[in-house]
Amino acid sequence: MAEATEHDENEHISPEAAFSLLGNETRIGIIRALWQADAHQVSFSKLRDHADVADSGQFNYHLGRLVGTFVKRKEGMYELTYAGRRIIGAILDGTYTKRTEIDPFGIGASCFACGSSLEASYEGDRFVVRCQDCEETFLRFAFPPGVLEGRDHDELAETAGYWMRAQLSFTVNGICPNCAGVISHSITTEPEHHDHEVGLEYDCERCKHHATSTVALHLSYHPAVIAFHDDHGIDLGEELWDSYLWSDDEHTTVLSADPWRISLTIMLADEALELVVDEDLNVVERHRT
Repeated sequence: MAEATEHDENEHISPEAAFSLLGNETRIGIIRALWQADAHQVSFSKLRDHADVADSGQFNYHLGRLVGTFVKRKEGMYELTYAGRRIIGAILDGTYTKRTEIDPFGIGASCFACGSSLEASYEGDRFVVRCQDCEETFLRFAFPPGVLEGRDHDELAETAGYWMRAQLSFTVNGICPNCAGVISHSITTEPEHHDHEVGLEYDCERCKHHATSTVALHLSYHPAVIAFHDDHGIDLGEELWDSYLWSDDEHTTVLSADPWRISLTIMLADEALELVVDEDLNVVERHRT
């Protein structure tokens, strides 16, 4: 039988058409078979064997529907496209298929407001960090349920820290972590989730993803801040919770609102680093004493 050719030349497909392609058990089985195959590229006959589809006509039809969108064909060999690999990722991370809850557990960090231990929990699709005594919520962010499999509480907290830092890194650099669109930031004197004099809001121009942060947390990715902590034996890339929590302990001062000039002072031991940023959060002054 001739190999599948339908949709080979697709350059654009509507969201409705793309997602409708996935509403079939055989097609999902083909995508899984390509993922599970030992080789990066699989021949037509081997792919059919891996997918375990008895009816050759049905197999050819469904494979043809996937080619060009989720499956790539080249010189008689098949492999997953980027979109196909994203579907496997979505299946494995459980975003669309799993729902779970995890009771609060300690993460080895303290509340800056009252000094009590912070606890994390998994509620719906959110990883939440709050103080067990004053009930202040420090973090609440989307976290795929598949991450919970095979990890104890310590590993889960560490993974959540890496996840949060990675997502915020995209945001700080103007990339939407949800749709890869353009993220813009704005300075606000009415922060949504903290008591600072000023805060930051991030908004995606495409998917309307919204996030909030502090000036200090935004600047925790700045080379001067990273180097300052490194000089004091602190790796902000490894001290994941401290790299978030320190931003709530430092001193942020509005020097001017027109134009914006905001000063952040970080104290470590007997040394201070002061950064002054403008409305675009560019560092326009720095002092280390």
